[in-house]
Amino acid sequence: TIIVDGSFTRGKIVPDKFSSADLVHVKKFLEAGGTLWLCRDRQDLFLDREPKIFLYDLTGGFTSDRSLDHTVLKPDHPWLRSLPPSTELAWLLSKNAKPLSIKKGEVLIGTSSGNALLGRIPVGAGQIIYLGFSPAASLPNGREKVTVAQEREFTEQMQVLTNIVDGLYPKK
Repeated sequence: TIIVDGSFTRGKIVPDKFSSADLVHVKKFLEAGGTLWLCRDRQDLFLDREPKIFLYDLTGGFTSDRSLDHTVLKPDHPWLRSLPPSTELAWLLSKNAKPLSIKKGEVLIGTSSGNALLGRIPVGAGQIIYLGFSPAASLPNGREKVTVAQEREFTEQMQVLTNIVDGLYPKK
């Protein structure tokens, strides 16, 4: 499993995106059973032309819908079992939430047309998991008093991550 949450560019990590030559290794990793988690805004790893086409082919392309009315589309999914009804999930409408169009695969949280805040794209024996949110962005902190709502949003997001990990790596 590889999890990418944070900008390589901002972190001054070079290279900061996949090159065309890297795609062979990414595809081999995924097809052999690897899991690549991309968190909010990490489509930037596929910024150049060939990597963008590669991601486009894996996801099935873009949707024309630009709606941000995200809901829990599969509330009975094991990764989402801990969430309250989506009408109570204010973080789905947050400015920090960034969807990825997914036409091939599962959209668990998103719009009915495929703008995913949480989605899974099977690739060979592996998969890409896209999280259009970052629990780190919801971490209650700062100089202002932390609210119960902020704590709840962070806890809900962390529980989704815990559920995903439990699903990928069940206890024996």
